[in-house]
Amino acid sequence: MAKLEAGLYIIRFVPVGIQPPFVGGLYAQAKDYGQPIAAEPLGPNSPAEVWEVNVQNGKYIITQRGFTSKNPLLRPGPVLAGWSLANPPDKYPGGYVLFTVDYQEFDIEPVGEGEHLMYSVKVPSPGGAGAQDIEYVVTEQEDLLFSKAYASGPRFRRPIPHWQFIPAGNK
Repeated sequence: MAKLEAGLYIIRFVPVGIQPPFVGGLYAQAKDYGQPIAAEPLGPNSPAEVWEVNVQNGKYIITQRGFTSKNPLLRPGPVLAGWSLANPPDKYPGGYVLFTVDYQEFDIEPVGEGEHLMYSVKVPSPGGAGAQDIEYVVTEQEDLLFSKAYASGPRFRRPIPHWQFIPAGNK
């Protein structure tokens, strides 16, 4: 399985029970600084957004260059905004994935191969590798990105959410 390389990507949610390739879907879209990141279908007024993925100490950071806020008071100047968590996972697990300058590091793991390649986006566990619940980034709560705990015990296992990272070239 191919590890995700640093680069530019369009990020699409893969619904449970579906495997790429498929038509349509919900794509990660930044609405404004400090707001939850949305998962929306593409359309004339909602083109695919390009996200930059970087690897730092074996963890992944997802940012977006060139974003301009609709509100001039929220324009932070020459800074880079990206995926962060509304709640610190060590104190309050679960919560919205926000578009801010306080980046969250994620574990991104490949699932599948070739045209079926997708990835799980996992919040690193403050409890370490032996923690019972693992937080993954999903889309729910009015199609906003959300971190949610999934039980990892041997008796109960829910389908894990996946994302497709589509190379965006030099967009």
